[in-house]
Amino acid sequence: MWSRLTRDSHLDFSPLAEGTLEVETLDAGRVRVEPLFARLRRMLDASYTPEQASKICEVHPDAIRLLARKVASRTTRLNTAVGICKYYHGDLMSRAILLLFALTGNWGRKGAGVGSWCSFMFDGSSMAMAKTEAGVEAGKALLAGAQMMPRATDGAGPDADR
Repeated sequence: MWSRLTRDSHLDFSPLAEGTLEVETLDAGRVRVEPLFARLRRMLDASYTPEQASKICEVHPDAIRLLARKVASRTTRLNTAVGICKYYHGDLMSRAILLLFALTGNWGRKGAGVGSWCSFMFDGSSMAMAKTEAGVEAGKALLAGAQMMPRATDGAGPDADR
């Protein structure tokens, strides 16, 4: 992983991924430090094994391992639909995805990364803004009108058989 990251990022050094080292500080002398990657790995190994994550997300541990191996071994892209930011703690989900891509060398690589798309206006906020009246019936009418749009644009009209 690190050799690919170094090559793609054009670093003139290899990042330290394990162990510790001593550094000189301005006011505390020499101190022993641990690379962030090593610290993160230690924390994840202790608190977030596939078995522990399985209890949280209700996905089999082997599926978690398989996904992790696939992401770490190849160029990976994830599309998050209209945006996971609309979910409770969506910001934390986005951060977790970005961290995963950073740690696996899928940052800034052609074909890799995170994308999203807008699926017209069927999310709550856009639909609420488009409604001209309150209530379920107004929502149904809005959806019915949106379903006719593709037919109207291809010249077939709302009564065409498909």
